[in-house]
Amino acid sequence: MTSQRPPNHEFSVAIFCALPPEADSIIAAFDVEWTGRIEKADGDTNSYSCGRIADHNCVVAHLSGVGKSNATLVAAGASATFKDIQYAFVVGICGGMPFDEKGKEILLGDVIISRALVQYDLGKQYPQGFKRKQEIEDVLPRPSHEVRALLAKLETLRGRQVIEQNTLEHLKAIQEQLPSASCPDPETDVLFDPSYFHQHRHVKGLSRCPFCQSKPQQFCQEASTTECEELGCKFTNATRRRALQPYHDGSTESSSRNPRIHIGRIGSADTVLKSGQFRNQLAKDEKLIGFEMEGVGIWDVFQNSLIVKAVCDYADSHKDKVWQDYAAASAAACLKSLLAELNPPRKAREHGNPESPLWSMPFEKSNLPDLVGRDDLLQNVQSKMFQPGKHSRIALLGLGGIGKSRVAMEVAYRMREARPKCSIFWVQATDARAFDNDCLMLGKLLNIPGIEDSKSDPKDLVCAHLSKSFAGEWLFILDNADDAKLWGGTGTSTTATEATFSSLVEYLPRSETGSILITTRNRRVASPIAKENVFMVSDMDTKDAETVLRNLLEKEELLNDRKSTEELLEILTCLPLAIVQAAAYINKNEETIKTYVRLLQQPEDDMIRLLSEDFSDEGRYKTSLNPVATTWLVSFQQILYESPVAAEYLEMASCLSEKNIPGSFFTAPSEIDKIDALGVLKGYSFFREHDERNINDSVGLLYDMHRLVRLATRNWLKRRKEMSTCLKSAFQRMVFVFPEVTWETKDIWMLYMPHAQVLCDFTEGEDLFERYVLLQKMASCLGWKGQVNASIKLLKVVVDWAENALDADDYFKWQTIWGLGIYLLDVGRESESELYIDRALQWGIEHRGKNDEFTLGCMVGVGGHKVQQGFWKEAEALLQEAIEVGKRITGPENANVQQARLDLAEIYMGTDRQDEAERIATELLEIEKRLRGERNHPNILNLMAFLSRIYRLQGRHGEAEQLSLEVVRKLEQFCGPTNAHTLKALVELALAYLCRGKLQEAEEAALRSLQGCRLLQHVNSGWIRECMSGLAHIFWRQGRHEDAIKMMDERVKIDEELEHTHHPWAQYCVQTLLKWRNWMRERDARDDPSGSVTHRLEGSREEGMLQGPSDEQSVRGFEDLDISERQQTHRQTQRHSQRSLKRRLSSRSPTRSGRRRHNHKSGSPD
Repeated sequence: MTSQRPPNHEFSVAIFCALPPEADSIIAAFDVEWTGRIEKADGDTNSYSCGRIADHNCVVAHLSGVGKSNATLVAAGASATFKDIQYAFVVGICGGMPFDEKGKEILLGDVIISRALVQYDLGKQYPQGFKRKQEIEDVLPRPSHEVRALLAKLETLRGRQVIEQNTLEHLKAIQEQLPSASCPDPETDVLFDPSYFHQHRHVKGLSRCPFCQSKPQQFCQEASTTECEELGCKFTNATRRRALQPYHDGSTESSSRNPRIHIGRIGSADTVLKSGQFRNQLAKDEKLIGFEMEGVGIWDVFQNSLIVKAVCDYADSHKDKVWQDYAAASAAACLKSLLAELNPPRKAREHGNPESPLWSMPFEKSNLPDLVGRDDLLQNVQSKMFQPGKHSRIALLGLGGIGKSRVAMEVAYRMREARPKCSIFWVQATDARAFDNDCLMLGKLLNIPGIEDSKSDPKDLVCAHLSKSFAGEWLFILDNADDAKLWGGTGTSTTATEATFSSLVEYLPRSETGSILITTRNRRVASPIAKENVFMVSDMDTKDAETVLRNLLEKEELLNDRKSTEELLEILTCLPLAIVQAAAYINKNEETIKTYVRLLQQPEDDMIRLLSEDFSDEGRYKTSLNPVATTWLVSFQQILYESPVAAEYLEMASCLSEKNIPGSFFTAPSEIDKIDALGVLKGYSFFREHDERNINDSVGLLYDMHRLVRLATRNWLKRRKEMSTCLKSAFQRMVFVFPEVTWETKDIWMLYMPHAQVLCDFTEGEDLFERYVLLQKMASCLGWKGQVNASIKLLKVVVDWAENALDADDYFKWQTIWGLGIYLLDVGRESESELYIDRALQWGIEHRGKNDEFTLGCMVGVGGHKVQQGFWKEAEALLQEAIEVGKRITGPENANVQQARLDLAEIYMGTDRQDEAERIATELLEIEKRLRGERNHPNILNLMAFLSRIYRLQGRHGEAEQLSLEVVRKLEQFCGPTNAHTLKALVELALAYLCRGKLQEAEEAALRSLQGCRLLQHVNSGWIRECMSGLAHIFWRQGRHEDAIKMMDERVKIDEELEHTHHPWAQYCVQTLLKWRNWMRERDARDDPSGSVTHRLEGSREEGMLQGPSDEQSVRGFEDLDISERQQTHRQTQRHSQRSLKRRLSSRSPTRSGRRRHNHKSGSPD
């Protein structure tokens, strides 16, 4: 194809060919060919062919012969005629080494590209031997940065694969035009032993050569023009035969006979090399992989030169011309692939507006996925650009992987359409070297004079050029400017290298016709540069995230699994990079979204492994860390360098829950250091600060950590083998900041609870003492929340560890044992509770004495245990003693003293001394109000509920109802409707309603309490059993006799399971159940004279029914019972209780120190 040839100054590529087959292949590779006479410079006697390859205007200079002299002469003429040549290529055939410097085989037809050129025949001959004089790479300037960068790309596996594939396609096209360039028979590709000379052999039918016969190891002129087959060269002396071995990729099919690309040092000389032995020695000395004859001559004229030649022989005596045409075509095909990778130079700019805008972008829009959403952001960014008379600087700030660069690309392409005369430049800012290199390339694109001078600073030249008015309108995009040391304007440096690049902001151009757009993860970069024009690239919403996923998945129908899709987006936090990675994995493995979600829910190490898998992303740099688990590693290193305190915060926060991290958790030498460190983490979008201050100023602000950043940080710690050290620091800090567990500190410990839980879940911390201190604190918190069973589980873990890991007399251990006993008592597990409380009391007496607060607490605990068991006489004596001891050592308002008095009031209520109980309860209530200073504290409300119970037993039902209702409402407001305190108060309200005859309200309150307690798994606690009794009485009063008997029977069975049948209240319930059943039996007998209706009662239970409760107050205020029945029950129960108590006391013997009848482990707080 021909068309009008452009003028000489628009040719940028010169190609030099020494042989006609080489030039034929280049011309066959032209996309467009131009013919006609060429205006040549004076003295230029060359002959040229012109055409276009991959948008480059190319001129082929035909050499009149081989060798350096011819090459220099032709290059000089071409330089005079075509003055704007940017790239020079010497293309054709060469001799090759059988293997490159890495041992990879080189076959005939493979292409060699020069990394360096060595003139191996230039030097001095000494007696000891020849010494080469110069090496071109040391004497002449290296090729341009763009050419060197291309070679570096070809050194990568993927880069080389792409070039080789493109070369094969171009080769096929050339072969269609040049049939002679087809691949020869592979049997002709034979490598002989270097010592096996190409000479006449003794072959039958051939005349003998006198020269070869007399001088077998010397060169024979006649033999050099004869083929191996005619001479009788034996293939048994071949060290490699291509036809008998697999090809490069292991295949043996003919389709695999494609050229491979090799990059290395090429030797150049004026002599043809035809000696295998000399070839090997030369290659060893100079590290060469190819041999040719014209490169040095061209390089003398064109410094930006590259040798691209294909191997046609092995530079030994057996060389022939069989592979020359194919090798020439391979070299031409490779050149065409290389030119497609190089940007065609633009015409030099004159001062004034450019003829056409420049465009420098790393990514083609056709290769980018569609941008989803972000419309408002794009509109806002564009509105800030190119404001009249003003230089604009805008920053896109956001988390790594959030899509900042993609938004910047979209801005670039939209600006290209909206402002056709605007030049757009894209520059990497990841580090100083990348910025320097891109400025150099940009300077070449702008044809800035002196840009390639080694003494010049490309950054300075580009900045000065674009700051001038003649540069026209431009958009300068600075991508990945994350390092505050380089871009934050600090101006500080600690090393010479750092000092060189510590103020890169100085090199950003400034012009009223120019705008700068930066993308950064770091607010400390964004704010100084862009000031008020900082735009946050926020998280995607679920709708847009799903659209991104839909666009990336090969099988859109996978999104029909709505549940899995929603779970996936939630786990990945709608992060675009994570979605791209997920889609790549699903597509590659042909998996479902459900499977990927399941993999993400595996143990953390497996999840990190999944998120560490690399994948291809056309919108990211090839050198970028694409996987989610590694994309922030560079930022982590920058933070570690920029602010070690911030790095410590980041590491410790990764061991906590991701939400609501209290600012008080973090510590620093000074408040300024703390603010700066948190500012760094907020600046990188790793932390998000809550808008409102927590109600407790001691906690400070709250922070959220991005879920995937948290995971990546732990991965970073594990890579550095610092996870255990970090965990220990986090545990120590948590124990220090976790407050004393009281109701007053509830707002603080409620914030710390989730973080302590996450910390304690790490298996690496199972041997740390601080872990069990935290577990103990958490158990206390759960106790305040009414989740006593959860407290017991935690305390048993602590006790089990303490029994094995701590000394026998360790105070922490015994604190926990005592606490565990108290919580067990609270849920009605009295037998278990006794084992722990008794042990703790005996240890306290033996090791700390009775006049000790720990021992005092144990005495009160044992007293409370006896109260619940119904051993009121023993309990009263022990509690009175505890009260006297407590008043003496701690004062009358001590918590243990108050608890002892409350338990004492419980005994008074059960022994018909309500007035004394009321006096104690009233005094305790006044003390609590004075100490707490507010009426909504649970201690106050619980005492009010206790007082309402006394009122009920005293027959003051109206007062009891009013007080109970007030307590329930306040507890619902301040503790919650399902809190154990609230549910317990509901029982008292239900009984008050019952006494007032409000059966419907009584039933609703009792059912609420019963259902709530079952959710809390408090089915065995005393107040729940009381609730069941009350509900049974409500049902009976409603006429629902079967329901009443069923509920009371369930209560009695629980007492039997707990071995609680000796308690007066339990005995009362048995008698009530018996009475109801008898009544039902008598009723049924009246209705059924035949006696067909019978009732089966268990013998053991009937015996117990005859014994009754201890006194009339054990009725617990069920005022519907006849007073005479209650008095009769009181007398029966008193006699039984005394006999039962004597038997129980006689069966118990005191235990000595170190000897226990039970070998149980236990635990809980003070």
